[in-house]
Amino acid sequence: MENTPEYNGRSGRALTGAVILVWGVLLLLQRTGFPIPGWLFTFPMLLIVIGLVIGIRRGFKGTAPFVLIGIGGYLLARHQGWISFSIGHYFWPVLFIVAGLVIILRPRRNLFNGGYMANDADGNNVFDSVAVFWGAKRTILSKAFSKGDIVNIFGGTEINFVQADISGTAVVDVVCVFGGVKLIVPKDWDVRVNVVHIFAGTDDKRNLHIASESKKVLLVNGTAIFGGIDIISY
Repeated sequence: MENTPEYNGRSGRALTGAVILVWGVLLLLQRTGFPIPGWLFTFPMLLIVIGLVIGIRRGFKGTAPFVLIGIGGYLLARHQGWISFSIGHYFWPVLFIVAGLVIILRPRRNLFNGGYMANDADGNNVFDSVAVFWGAKRTILSKAFSKGDIVNIFGGTEINFVQADISGTAVVDVVCVFGGVKLIVPKDWDVRVNVVHIFAGTDDKRNLHIASESKKVLLVNGTAIFGGIDIISY
């Protein structure tokens, strides 16, 4: 049971809901006079919490959770005066170094394609897309697509399924924070959204009457915080 798409969606919602609930209870206790430090409710702490939630859900695989936790931890330490070191003076040199390393390590790809990252064609049945302060664009070619994992933080992600196919039910897990995710799906797919929205939304722009009659189901699970998910068909 734990491997079904429905279970994964419910467990993700439960984790996100539990974090929000605990944070709300702590805030309420602070407002009623309990000695709870105010830094727990700052923006840097929000980044740390989001990083932890993503890390727990993904088993701390990939760099996204560590980037969020690192940025949040640094901003929190600066905010509280725990450290005096500022990276602002070194921001551009470090950015150029990172950009140079990306070009060297990924020489076969163009960095930008019309202002966006190059479109990666993916023929695998499973894909993993992570965009942190960046953009990602991918075309799925698999005729037996089953699972996708999208993390989009302060960036934009576009996944094109028009040339893909599924049998039965496939699932895409989405974490979208301060950014946007676009899913382009075939007209005959039935897309079912199971996303937790926090100051965010999912906009399904397809012909729902036609899609609802399909036996090909794409289940979209996940969390959107200060971001949006668009679902369209051409």
